[in-house]
Amino acid sequence: MKTVSLLLLVSALWLCAGLPARAQDAQTRFRLGQASEQAGDLDRAAQLYLQLHQADPTNIVYFDATQRVLLQLKRYDEAIALITTRLSANPADPALRATLGSVYYRAGREPEALQEWERVIAGDPTNQQRYRLIAGVMLENRLLERTVETYRSARVACKNPSLFSIELGQLLSATMDYRGATTEYLGWLTQNPAQMAFIQSRMGAYTWKPDGRAAAVDAVQEALRQRDDVRLHELLAWLYIEGKEYDRALEEYRTIDRMAKTQGASLAGFADRAYKEGAYDVAAQAYRDAIAAPLTGPRLAAAHYGYACALKE
Repeated sequence: MKTVSLLLLVSALWLCAGLPARAQDAQTRFRLGQASEQAGDLDRAAQLYLQLHQADPTNIVYFDATQRVLLQLKRYDEAIALITTRLSANPADPALRATLGSVYYRAGREPEALQEWERVIAGDPTNQQRYRLIAGVMLENRLLERTVETYRSARVACKNPSLFSIELGQLLSATMDYRGATTEYLGWLTQNPAQMAFIQSRMGAYTWKPDGRAAAVDAVQEALRQRDDVRLHELLAWLYIEGKEYDRALEEYRTIDRMAKTQGASLAGFADRAYKEGAYDVAAQAYRDAIAAPLTGPRLAAAHYGYACALKE
């Protein structure tokens, strides 16, 4: 570490050689601060950064460095004073006020933190980026339930019931509300029907668990009671396959084939997968249904062959 610090110092001196004396001094101090920070001497780094910030309070680089080290040292009162002073020059800066709220929270002053975050949103209550900003800060502080509330408040304020569906899905999944997470993902799928693979990848974070998969099945079945959508049947079939419930998946593929008018192609595709996964009885049924659909051309011959192979297993 000492060697690294020495090298940084030498580099700083060389880089600053062509600068005016005042600039050289500032650059040298800043490099020394960086070297101290990297070497773990945070108190020394804080001292140097504070001196630089006091000499040039408008310099964002010095401000950020000072704030960063003060937070690492848990000198929250000083960090709060630092941010508050900068806010006085630009009280409408939402990112800075959000940061102030975060420091308040880390200092154990939750009411003041919430007040600052509420002020950010109140400054432009129909701006979804404000909600995104505050939700992100809350999430950094592991306030999962408050983050969910913030996203849901954004939907009401912005009059957009599908806003932040993916973010809410991830959060609800993290809190093991798998049914709620699935409902959010279904909302996204409704708005983005070509994103089935993406939604399956998100849901896969919990559908590998029996309770997660059961909750997802319940949510999809509930959605199907409200609207008979072929994509919902596809998702339900995928969930059944994930749980090795091939007989139930076959029922869904019969519906999919009928609704999508694929003339047995959907059934044949499912039959191929069931066969590969060792569900030979179900595969045989699916091949038989595909042949009766009827399939045409090369796929018909392939289905006959698959059916014969499944019967032999």
